[in-house]
Amino acid sequence: MLRRTLAFLGIYLAVSAIATLFLLLMSFPDHPNSWRGWLVLFIVAVPVILVGEGVGYFLLKNPLARSVDARTAKRSFSWLRISFMLVTMLVFLGLAFVVARWLGWPPHGLLAP
Repeated sequence: MLRRTLAFLGIYLAVSAIATLFLLLMSFPDHPNSWRGWLVLFIVAVPVILVGEGVGYFLLKNPLARSVDARTAKRSFSWLRISFMLVTMLVFLGLAFVVARWLGWPPHGLLAP
């Protein structure tokens, strides 16, 4: 039992280190300024990546996306596929923005010039 737990922790730490590097690259040049910030980033890196993968899977594998894919499968370029993904991403980003504002992010004055 202890061996399995240590193996899981080792794998989680390795995956978390890689996910932390990816999150740091995506948020460059911003980075945590304290050890607590680094710790939080290291701990939440894997769940954040998994949530992002789940959202991406949902956006690309839902029934509507599959029907658009099936309809345009024989073409290498399709305005329907491009417009579907554009509208899907805009709706998702709009919802994410509304939820972020509802949760109070960014704090007042953070984006002020």
